[in-house]
Amino acid sequence: MTNFDVLNVSQFDGLLSTGKIAAMFRFMEFGARQEGMSNAALAAFLTQYAIQKNYTQPREALFGATLKDWSQPKAKPAAWAVNAAVSFLVEMEWVPVTEREWVIWAYVLFREAGKPGLNDLESVIPVYMCADESLKQNALNALKSAYMSAEAFSKKRK
Repeated sequence: MTNFDVLNVSQFDGLLSTGKIAAMFRFMEFGARQEGMSNAALAAFLTQYAIQKNYTQPREALFGATLKDWSQPKAKPAAWAVNAAVSFLVEMEWVPVTEREWVIWAYVLFREAGKPGLNDLESVIPVYMCADESLKQNALNALKSAYMSAEAFSKKRK
């Protein structure tokens, strides 16, 4: 496992779009490996999961081809799908490996936790990551990067 250092705002924000694609890829990879599901079945599952978790309003299931397209370079996956994919992966105790995976992991978890303050970030880290000190530090660094990005965005809006 590589160490994830705290990123500056431009580094973090620069990795967000590819992180979204990475999350979709990891979701598809997990579903295919663990469940042997087709793209269409994965798309239907993701849609239902997103509806249950209130990431999106009730809707028709995605097409499998759409889900596959969202995992390809230069894709622009829907925010609800990315949030649902990351949330599901975290439930499955997913550990990000690359910088872009850590970025999207932190981006989603930070927002799901209500954008906590800097001193509260440790409480966002899932329990399964806390036993390994190196993993916990990577998670904390990723969340600090998400925090700094959100703060910079908030200051720009004022």
